[in-house]
Amino acid sequence: MSAIQIEAPLSLLIVDDEPVIREGLRSALARKPNLWNTVAVAEHGLEALKLLEQHKIDCIITDVKMPVMDGIEMISEIRKQSNDVPILIITGYPEFEIARQALRYGAVDLLLKPVSFKEIEKLLLGIRERILAEPNPSQSVKDKDNQQLDQLIKKEVIRSVMYGQDPSLFGYDLKSIVRPPYIVVWVKLDETSCMRFVNAHDFSLIIYAISNMIGELLGSLGSVETIEDGVTTLVAIMQIEDGSHVEDVLSEIRKLEQLVKCYLSVTIKLRISSVYYSDTDLSHAYAECTGHGQPELSIDAENHENTAVRLAVRYINQNFMEDLSLQSVASKVYLNQNYLSNVFKKLVGMNFVEYLTKARMEHARKLLQQPEYKIHEVAEQVGYSTSRYFSQVFKQYYGELPSEYREKVFRSL
Repeated sequence: MSAIQIEAPLSLLIVDDEPVIREGLRSALARKPNLWNTVAVAEHGLEALKLLEQHKIDCIITDVKMPVMDGIEMISEIRKQSNDVPILIITGYPEFEIARQALRYGAVDLLLKPVSFKEIEKLLLGIRERILAEPNPSQSVKDKDNQQLDQLIKKEVIRSVMYGQDPSLFGYDLKSIVRPPYIVVWVKLDETSCMRFVNAHDFSLIIYAISNMIGELLGSLGSVETIEDGVTTLVAIMQIEDGSHVEDVLSEIRKLEQLVKCYLSVTIKLRISSVYYSDTDLSHAYAECTGHGQPELSIDAENHENTAVRLAVRYINQNFMEDLSLQSVASKVYLNQNYLSNVFKKLVGMNFVEYLTKARMEHARKLLQQPEYKIHEVAEQVGYSTSRYFSQVFKQYYGELPSEYREKVFRSL
């Protein structure tokens, strides 16, 4: 495809099996005839291929799922003909896994329905500028746009896993995108404080500005990925690089609220997850922030002590069967041992050893109600190397030996 002159409009081909979408898009594009001209429309991929032979097309806008020939097959056929015309895909969320294949065939951009004309127009302007800027744009445009599409798809993978989908359904190694250990930061716009800006600033622009602020604040502390979560919500996944960074991250996040208020004159709500050690736990971290999980302690960005203890409590609850100490827990959740010791009893109401014993004893009692476990096996599963010591702790905690408790349970059946 040769470069077009700056005064020439972009020649567009629209491919969609829904007449309302085809004609609506053509009508919207017709408002700026100096920028683009819809020279043809098609109901499916096969019809589009025939139109490509008849017209000089600078850009294609296509759906994915269509009768006769779908969008992916059409793109594949176009590339087989060594035609590197830019292709913009507009697809629905349920079709995302299919649309992901478009990357392999050199699609340029991808938008997920529902989509506004402003979003389409923005991408078309970008395509037009790239074509005009490159005397021989085909390879450089394709390489750059493949990277952009790859980034879009990665964000969709993260969003899908965050919402609870199985990571194995996608063709990406999730660890290459979400690298443990990490925390999730949930940022919600207060819509009331934003209403006076709606006419001049779209919510998406405010979210974009906050995303940039997060990148500037946290980028020096570790890799951070921001994901839009609806119109007024942003999720940031922050990798924790080393043991000194959790407190630094929390300190920077507290600054975010003030910066947003100062520079954007809007109010936000912030929530922070515990530290997570598996990429597949992303949905749990997200649920924890949005309130759909069951966190042990409440948390917000203004309460650093609460945050620190919550990280430790969660780790204890998940790992009480291991040989835990205050030092090992502080290290695992990237906190200072003295700091953790000082605030733990204040917020939990008991010291570290008391809480660890409580977690172990409560789980031990549940296991003792199951006849298939021997007492020494119960001891091992709750973190005690010998059944004798386990029995001593159990009696001190409950006032009876494990064997006595078990006998009482079975008699009541």
